[in-house]
Amino acid sequence: MHRSEGIMKLRLAFLIAIVCAFSTGAYATPPANPGFETGTLPPWTGVGVTSVGGTFGTEAPEEGNFQAVIQTTDNLTVSQTSLEGFLGLQAGSLTGFNSSPGGISGNAGGSAIKQIAINLQVGDVITFWWNFLPVGSPSSAAQNDIAFYTLHLDGSTGTAANVFALSSSTLSGGSTTGYQQRISAPVAQAGTYLIGFGVFDNYDNGGNQLRPDLLIDAVIPEPSSFCLFALGLAAAGAFSWRKRTV
Repeated sequence: MHRSEGIMKLRLAFLIAIVCAFSTGAYATPPANPGFETGTLPPWTGVGVTSVGGTFGTEAPEEGNFQAVIQTTDNLTVSQTSLEGFLGLQAGSLTGFNSSPGGISGNAGGSAIKQIAINLQVGDVITFWWNFLPVGSPSSAAQNDIAFYTLHLDGSTGTAANVFALSSSTLSGGSTTGYQQRISAPVAQAGTYLIGFGVFDNYDNGGNQLRPDLLIDAVIPEPSSFCLFALGLAAAGAFSWRKRTV
């Protein structure tokens, strides 16, 4: 590589790194109580059946001693409409998850948690760990339980495009998924975001009365991998240039 070409690439790497450092959450502060290690839910809030605990059944927290538990216990879930209102979503945003014969006014229901005031910069992502315990029938759409999360600017109404499925009875075959890490897409706009996690239970009228559960742990905002790569490239380039000049 010619010296001039190497200098240009090094300058480009530094430029990208500087832009990322100022425009992304390289120094982003995690949401309060990100791993639920206080042993309580606040400042997260919940609707339906939500709590914080240690090992749930046989499922231990991914990190630390506590995890959020989102359940759909008999008669304690809330309707699709209530979930959408709680999560700041436009009416109908969860319709794709509601395959119960009773529809919105039927027996289908769910629970969710959320936290507002997560400050993100352009390019930031949210990483978190999730574990879905479905009990629906993979062969029956009327019993297809679904776990999901939502991420959108606080104060703006989220839509179906801001809701992302994590897993379902169909995908997991009714077996516990075990903890898995999820990384959101980089946000395109800086601001205060609402993040929510929910589980939706579809069941037949008078049919299967088992309920799905969702476990959440370690919710952390981070700069995007592209910016991390740029920062690393700049650091490596600086080290290489220093060696050459020495």
